[in-house]
Amino acid sequence: MLALALTENCVFSLLIGILSTSFDVLGGYRKNVECGYLPEGVKILKEGDPGQGKSQDEGRGMAQVIYASAKGVNFAFWGAANQASFALGIGKLVEAGVDVIVDDLDFNQPIFQPGQVRLYVLFLCVLRIL
Repeated sequence: MLALALTENCVFSLLIGILSTSFDVLGGYRKNVECGYLPEGVKILKEGDPGQGKSQDEGRGMAQVIYASAKGVNFAFWGAANQASFALGIGKLVEAGVDVIVDDLDFNQPIFQPGQVRLYVLFLCVLRIL
């Protein structure tokens, strides 16, 4: 869990869920931990597909930016390659107990009608999971 120290005596815990193309396909996570850029124990629920050509470990970059501002944060990651995988990843991150979900993905969602991702989020809200 992420520990965000507001004062010496006041600590809040968060687990940040990240949706992106990949986290450690290119390698480097171990080195990032050794250098203090990322915490130990990131939960990789699903790694991105190295054969897609889009896997540049942008999820790890997002984690580094967040961690630089909030030392002690912990992360769960889901690699999504399409809308269906993105929607499934939201549910899997929620199941993993994340408090916040961030993403850097842009799938062409339909204009003026709900796409797969929006429908799945609405479904989770109806079930009161989100």
